[in-house]
Amino acid sequence: MISVTITRERGRIDRVSVSGHAGYAGYGKDVVCAAVSAVAQTALMGLMHYESSVEYVRDDEKGYLSFSVPKGKNEAVLQGIVETAVIGLKDIATGYGTFVKVEEK
Repeated sequence: MISVTITRERGRIDRVSVSGHAGYAGYGKDVVCAAVSAVAQTALMGLMHYESSVEYVRDDEKGYLSFSVPKGKNEAVLQGIVETAVIGLKDIATGYGTFVKVEEK
């Protein structure tokens, strides 16, 4: 199962962490894993496009990606990127709840 944890601080998203493998299908054919990965990695790339100080850890073999959302001059844009990603991740979890869990803290 893929676990997605969204950590909020005073309403703003502070960190996004994704871990695990969906187990929906075999390696290279798991559309659930691919969907979650695409949304999470696109959010990270979007953040990095606007802010160079994004801290992240990525381990593809373990199925792990975690990144912080920096504060700064592009705050509204950065939050818009991650809020949109959260909407997408929650939608995937709605359709594939056996394979993806999204938790907000």
